[in-house]
Amino acid sequence: MKKRICALLAAALLLSGTAFAAPDTHTQTTQELEAKWEALTPRRKAGIYLLLSKRGRAEIEIMNEYTRLGLITEEEASAFAARVSAFLDNLERSGDLPPVYGYKPVRRENTPLPPQSPQPAPRP
Repeated sequence: MKKRICALLAAALLLSGTAFAAPDTHTQTTQELEAKWEALTPRRKAGIYLLLSKRGRAEIEIMNEYTRLGLITEEEASAFAARVSAFLDNLERSGDLPPVYGYKPVRRENTPLPPQSPQPAPRP
C-alpha cells in the first residue's frame, strides 16, 4: 500500500511539473522592478522616501509607547530606533529601490551591508 501511495505521489509531482527546476523568474522580475525604479524622477523617488520616513517615525513612536506601557525596555526601543534610522539613511543615500512587498532585492557586489546596532540582551 505504501509503495502505491509513493508511486502516486511521484506521478503527481512529475505531472504537475513541480519535480522540475523552475526558471529564475524572481530575479528577472526584481530586475524589471529595479529598472522601473531607476526610470522614476528624483522627485517621485523623494516622495517614496518621505513616506518611508513617516512610516519609520510611526514605528519608532509605537516602540516608545510600548516602553511607556512597560512592554519593552528603553534599551530595546533605542536599539530599534537606531536600526530604523540607519536603514532609512542608508537607503536614501544609496538611492536603491526600497523594500517592495513580495520582492527581495538582488544584492549587488561590493555593496556594503548597513551597520548593525548591538542587540539588547534577551530578557530572562
